[in-house]
Amino acid sequence: MERDPNAAMVSAAEIMPSIEMPGVAMPYFRDMADVVRRAGIYGPRDYLRIVEELIRFWAIEAVTGLDDMGRKAQEKIMAVPARLLRVADMMETRSRAKTFSFDPQLERRRATAERADLRIYSEADLVPRCAGEPGSA
Repeated sequence: MERDPNAAMVSAAEIMPSIEMPGVAMPYFRDMADVVRRAGIYGPRDYLRIVEELIRFWAIEAVTGLDDMGRKAQEKIMAVPARLLRVADMMETRSRAKTFSFDPQLERRRATAERADLRIYSEADLVPRCAGEPGSA
């Protein structure tokens, strides 16, 4: 902000309104994100708190000496919290109870592993049981 407040303001205005979580392109990500939001782990209200803290920390509203683009970016940033609040309210209003399965493939692999007398340590690992272990033949 000190070196080039106009460029900093324009850059912040580009990313602050909506930062998508890593994995947004993964299958079922939106369903999983909804589960995470409903569980109170992370959601739009959490991002709203982060944005409000950044606005306070950078004292966005107090930055002066901006050119026209910088002032427009400043106005856009200052409007972000109200927009995020509307998004959070809308998401909560439209929420309906739903179930979610993390990985139907994993369930099939578990069933196959049980039939093959294998133990699964993680989704990626199918490990044969060692002789003498509980459950081994």
